[in-house]
Amino acid sequence: IGLSTDTGNLTIDGDIDNGTAGAVNFATGVTVASEGSLTLDGTTGGLVGAGTLDLDAKTGITLNDNLTTAGTTDINADSDGTGGVGTLTLAAGKTLSTTNNILTITAEDLDISGTSITSGSAKTTITDSDNNGIGLGATASTNGLDVSVAELTKITGADVEFVSAGNIDVNGLTAASTATISGTLILDSAADVNFVTGASTTTNGLTVEADNQVDIDVAVTTTAGNLSIDGDADNAADTNDKVDIATGLTLTTAGLMTLDATTGGIAGVVLTLNAKEGVTITDALTTTDTLTVNADTDADDNTGTFTTGGAVSAGSNAISITANDVVLGSTLSSGGAKTTITDSDSTDGVGLGATTVSNGLNLSGTELQNITSTGFEIATGGTVTVNGITAANSNNLSGTTTLDATGIITFATGASIFNTLAV
Repeated sequence: IGLSTDTGNLTIDGDIDNGTAGAVNFATGVTVASEGSLTLDGTTGGLVGAGTLDLDAKTGITLNDNLTTAGTTDINADSDGTGGVGTLTLAAGKTLSTTNNILTITAEDLDISGTSITSGSAKTTITDSDNNGIGLGATASTNGLDVSVAELTKITGADVEFVSAGNIDVNGLTAASTATISGTLILDSAADVNFVTGASTTTNGLTVEADNQVDIDVAVTTTAGNLSIDGDADNAADTNDKVDIATGLTLTTAGLMTLDATTGGIAGVVLTLNAKEGVTITDALTTTDTLTVNADTDADDNTGTFTTGGAVSAGSNAISITANDVVLGSTLSSGGAKTTITDSDSTDGVGLGATTVSNGLNLSGTELQNITSTGFEIATGGTVTVNGITAANSNNLSGTTTLDATGIITFATGASIFNTLAV
């Protein structure tokens, strides 16, 4: 059965003499709720949930001993959401485990003095209860839910998601601090997600979702998994609705990189994007200096496509794209500067126009027509086959179009027209 208080605190000690036996055992489906704080203690036998378990308190929950459950576990340490108090505390040397079941934690703050919080092969979701924001890493938020680098190391799950209606500030995450997250670290804010001060690296995937803005002031890297950043997750008009990347930064992923900001777009200055499995620009990307993209940094497996769904512009600054293939669903403009597209795997070659090269970098006439530049170059270690490029297809290419191939360059089937061509 459930247990609750209608006023005051609730303390349950299943081993008050700290003897040779004694535990707190919860039947499946039990809810324990306190109008004040909730303290659980079971020195010898621990705290054991036979299945699903729901723990609720208005002014904080303290787990003084190991809590192990066998079902979905929901812990709310700030059930009235008023903040100020409402910390989930795991005592030193203790563990919280759901035995590979979903874990949901809602709190004003976390105090993880214990050894670990783990949902194993299931997801852990941690929500800021009072909407004051989350500080993740070396930055603390004012009156918010803060998880230090050391504390993050103790959180294990297939996916781990942090949720707040306030800002999420990220500072100095390391590969080691996220190695216990086997799937994706998810940052979900109804306001801003800010990467500040120290560069951040995650061992596996990273998904960033902000309704108002993602502000990136430092390098961000995933050493495995995908990197997905959305600066307008609700696809609705807020104040900024963009991904704003500071000058000279590099974003790097060992998987697929996706940048999205429906309303406000993506902005950078001297921007470099590196990915092993492709780069997808879903919405408008504007840089006020050079743009360098390598969508296939490992150049080894016929993946690594550069895909655009929104207009990409570097003003009148150079654009350099390296990829296994390109899919230009929108315009790509370097204005008065040069655009260079390089075939990353150097063996399969390039198909330009109506000819498609198997596993190669293929740029149709329509896609070529999307490119505006002064000077345009396609480079490959393989061959180039050109077929049926019309004057309209090439008319946005001012200056010289250069085809640079280690192998044979073939003009096949349909006549092709360029303004100025160097082969």
